[in-house]
Amino acid sequence: MQRTWMRLVVACWAVGAASGALLNALNGQICPAYFQRVLHWDFPGVAAAAMLQGVFEGSLYAVLVALVLGWSWMRGGGDRPGRRALPGIVGWWAAGALVGGGMGCGFAALSADFFTATFPPSAGLEGTALLRFAWVGGSIQGALLGAALGTLGAAARLRRPEA
Repeated sequence: MQRTWMRLVVACWAVGAASGALLNALNGQICPAYFQRVLHWDFPGVAAAAMLQGVFEGSLYAVLVALVLGWSWMRGGGDRPGRRALPGIVGWWAAGALVGGGMGCGFAALSADFFTATFPPSAGLEGTALLRFAWVGGSIQGALLGAALGTLGAAARLRRPEA
């Protein structure tokens, strides 16, 4: 059981770090201004730093996911929690990123004035620059929400006795 637990933690960490790196690597290319304005980064190489930020944040969230899955697995049984749970969580993460990015763009396109009033770091951006900013912010929040929903679903499935 201890080996399975450690494998779960390592697998969650690897998937979380890779997911965070991928999302922020893409978002750092789409709109570096997002990271400059929201995180107050004022240095060259923002896109690379955004990827490392994604590794850091993805790793932190992955530890939380591992704890939730491990607890659910120990309560419900089964032999390989990572193989059953992680693909579903990654799917929810990806879907959340796409939906969140789309919603952010839609929100900014429908009312740019309201968007900039609601999200002050976007002030002064117009047109495609505003849409890029909205995509990045929405995709990050959507990915977090998608991963949380995927984790809750996986935890519920792990707690069910296997048939």
